[in-house]
Amino acid sequence: MAEKFSTQLRRRGERIWRAIEGHSFLRELHAGTLPMNRFTYFILQDYVYLLDFAQVLCQGGAKSPDLETLELFARHALGAVEVERSFHTSFGKSLGLSRQQLDGVPKGPITQAYISHLQSVARSGTLGSWSPQFFLVTGFMERWDVASTESAPTSRKFIGSGSRLMHPNRFGSRCGSRFN
Repeated sequence: MAEKFSTQLRRRGERIWRAIEGHSFLRELHAGTLPMNRFTYFILQDYVYLLDFAQVLCQGGAKSPDLETLELFARHALGAVEVERSFHTSFGKSLGLSRQQLDGVPKGPITQAYISHLQSVARSGTLGSWSPQFFLVTGFMERWDVASTESAPTSRKFIGSGSRLMHPNRFGSRCGSRFN
């Protein structure tokens, strides 16, 4: 059986994957040692990213070749708005942040650049050009499938909750299979 195209890309990009996985921010986030001010900034930027990400997913739905793919994108757009926003609002409260504070956060330059990139791909790319985003996120969630415990550092609690929301069995395997 021929190797899947996505598997070929993953294999060819191994050096890049190792560099991403070895980044100090991700290592500290996973270990629960990321300083709280950096973690809070990350949470705030992730929150403001959600609206744009949901809109990008809607654009993916508009390009869907069939009802199954349209449903997939629509569900994930709704999930970004309902589930993840609710999760971030709840988590923001644990950091002492109100919903109004979350809604008033300006996009940082990296967040804006990433959103602009995703919007450009959504407007001009094919659905297959989206797959790196899904594989990257779900790849980390698969490896970081950690339990959320009361004694865990704040970032570990976030990752544990996020891994249940974005775990490949719930998200990536369905999405990724559409792009192989």
